[in-house]
Amino acid sequence: SGPFPNTSPSYLFACVGFLGSLSTFSTFIFELFNTLLAYRWRQFWCLAIFSLTGGLVAVAAGFILGNV
Repeated sequence: SGPFPNTSPSYLFACVGFLGSLSTFSTFIFELFNTLLAYRWRQFWCLAIFSLTGGLVAVAAGFILGNV
């Protein structure tokens, strides 16, 4: 059983959304760290800045489109 029924939207959000985002984030950090360890400074900064900026733009677009 547990706190959520297996078919509830809350259960799906927790299992698919939240846990999926953790694996995506850990992969991003792993790639960023490996780039840093290889002393590829330009690639490191481009990856960090463009990924974070792109993510923020996507969130802003989602808020804007969600309120239309």
